[in-house]
Amino acid sequence: MSSDISSNTANPRTIVNSCGVLVDGAGRILFVHRRPDRDRWPDLWYIPGGEAEDDEDVDATLVRELREELGIEVQTFEFLDTIFDQEPQSGRRAVHNIYAVHTYDGTPALTAPEEHDALEWLALDQLEAHGVPASLQAVLAPLSGAEPDSAPSASFEHVDHEDAWDRLSAHYQEFAKIPTHQVHYGAGTPTENELQLLGDIAGRSVIEVGCGGGQNTIAFKRLGASRALGVDQSNEQLDFARALAADEAIDVEFLKSRAEDLAPIPDASFDAAFSSYCFQFVSDIAATFQSVHRILRPGGRFAFCLDHPAYMMFGGDGLTLTKPYFQRDAEFIWPFDTGYVTRMTAVYHTIEDLFAALHDAGLVVDRLLEPTFTESDTGNWSRDVDRAQRVPRTIIFAAHKPEGLT
Repeated sequence: MSSDISSNTANPRTIVNSCGVLVDGAGRILFVHRRPDRDRWPDLWYIPGGEAEDDEDVDATLVRELREELGIEVQTFEFLDTIFDQEPQSGRRAVHNIYAVHTYDGTPALTAPEEHDALEWLALDQLEAHGVPASLQAVLAPLSGAEPDSAPSASFEHVDHEDAWDRLSAHYQEFAKIPTHQVHYGAGTPTENELQLLGDIAGRSVIEVGCGGGQNTIAFKRLGASRALGVDQSNEQLDFARALAADEAIDVEFLKSRAEDLAPIPDASFDAAFSSYCFQFVSDIAATFQSVHRILRPGGRFAFCLDHPAYMMFGGDGLTLTKPYFQRDAEFIWPFDTGYVTRMTAVYHTIEDLFAALHDAGLVVDRLLEPTFTESDTGNWSRDVDRAQRVPRTIIFAAHKPEGLT
């Protein structure tokens, strides 16, 4: 909040501020402390930002203010919310436009010492003790994955996952670094190479639903699949997958398609179907399983994994309950070490939801697995180890389409 122009009490113009949310790899948010001798909002911890100049676009204000206050060059950002406030010293009305800063160049530092005397990365549970206004805490609350304590339904708008994954694909792939030599069910979890839930895949056709960067699709081909097709709704994820397959000289196919309908894939065209950590981004799980049933040949097998619904009751790190089990919808802010941060939404289907949807689609459940999380292959998910050894991180279903069905 840069300018300290004295208010015009005869015509108190509304103060319009643009403020940026920067999140580090540990999920902490960057705050600056306003000096006690400031005329406006003195002695206050707040996210960096400031007032729009005359005829200045509020987006341009964000970029300029963070350059002046932190010495960084903001590259990409996304509007989150607006806070309506009143400046306590003058009584002037204020509007704070809050942005998630995805990427920026430089290292944040105190470059406006006349305004701020401290800079600190704070976890959400530290905000109240630092006197951060409740209105700002409410906007930042989704950063923890915390949901309302009572209502099983959340009142927020789901993001467009196609658009969201197009924007975060490069950052996710840089973070995840998923290997292509084995079919994975997530970090710290036994692989399909070990579990063999789909049986011997050699000489059989397999489709991966929600293939992302295509690593599992490539791994199926390495296992001898006669045909391996990966489908995803994100163009950026598919572009990454195609480039990866070309780099590794593996002959696989990729197709843009929604999990809910798997169009235009013909009926009874695959021997096996697989999905890893996709279905928490699918609202209509019943339609998805019906589509899988449609494209499987009689006797075809289906295996998938996703976040265990019990595990997702705990927000952030640790074992503090933040989400009721029966609250399906959730929103969270997803930060990456690249500096990119985005708001995401998910649907955490209960075990009953998943079992019923499989049954109603005509698929027979063969096994349900809750693997013990191990530290042997956690990749960049090492922060999950302590909690995941107490509560299952991943749930895996294995099912099949009965013989004699089309």
